[in-house]
Amino acid sequence: MSSFKLANIGGVIGTLQEDRLSGVGGVIGRMPELIDVSVRVHPVSGAPRLLHFQVVRDQSLTPMIIASGVLQGLLGSNDSAVSNGFRLDASIGYPGRAPLPLHLLFPGTQAFVLGLRDFAMELSALLYNPYQRVFPDKIRLDIAALGENPMAVVDQFQLSRSVARPGETVVASVSWRDFQGAVHRAQIPFTADPAWAGKSIDVVLMSGQALDQLTGRGRVLSAAQFRSFDAYARAVCDDRRPDGAYLAVVERTSLFADQGVTTPELPGSLERIARVADDARFQNITAYASLFERHVIPGRLTYVELRRTLRVDD
Repeated sequence: MSSFKLANIGGVIGTLQEDRLSGVGGVIGRMPELIDVSVRVHPVSGAPRLLHFQVVRDQSLTPMIIASGVLQGLLGSNDSAVSNGFRLDASIGYPGRAPLPLHLLFPGTQAFVLGLRDFAMELSALLYNPYQRVFPDKIRLDIAALGENPMAVVDQFQLSRSVARPGETVVASVSWRDFQGAVHRAQIPFTADPAWAGKSIDVVLMSGQALDQLTGRGRVLSAAQFRSFDAYARAVCDDRRPDGAYLAVVERTSLFADQGVTTPELPGSLERIARVADDARFQNITAYASLFERHVIPGRLTYVELRRTLRVDD
């Protein structure tokens, strides 16, 4: 009526298949399928530390166990503390597919827990996908403790001119302060494309997440938008970089979305045919198309959304 179980950890000799009130049952000699995980920790000083382990293939348990392994790999030695923040780069490998990349950047020790939660949520989204029951066979994580807090504050963003002719160079100037208040500056030149002639276009400086949303990528992905695991996985992992900011030239337009891939100004006849065939997969949204973009302030974490107008004369 109140059974209990005793276990001792040893070498793997088989696979447990049932867990019931009266006992557990399994098969000796049938090895479980496991995910190979390696965690390489790069401390602020000293040699990298490598932790290698294997994880059971389970939609619920796999993300939690990997997150625990990452935590052990980072905090298992005093020289790898993350008091200033950390960067996490992950590669999720599936059999017969190109590895899927994930990148995270967080400041401070408390944010480390949030970072692990975000990584576990991204992995869970892949494991719980509604298209194919597929598990990765290997996961590689590189964690780098930061020598200083990565937070930065943008003080100024301006263009060298507000009106340009096709082919002329426009220089965007950006200045920001790091966590200690030191001032940094950068100049990013770009050429006014002849295709922009006769238009007033926006030049924006914003985080990768904000630019994703501006260009029509929603934070919540609907299962009905996609028709395969590959398309879904590409959309989950295809975010812009989390560090720094993006200088982008954008134009408001009509975007035709097919499984997360957008095409600006698709002819109306093709759009109507596609929408009649499958109005969940094919969508028409009004957003901004990125005409030019450059990643700036790398390695820093900044929350900025600034906009300037550039007029390109004929």
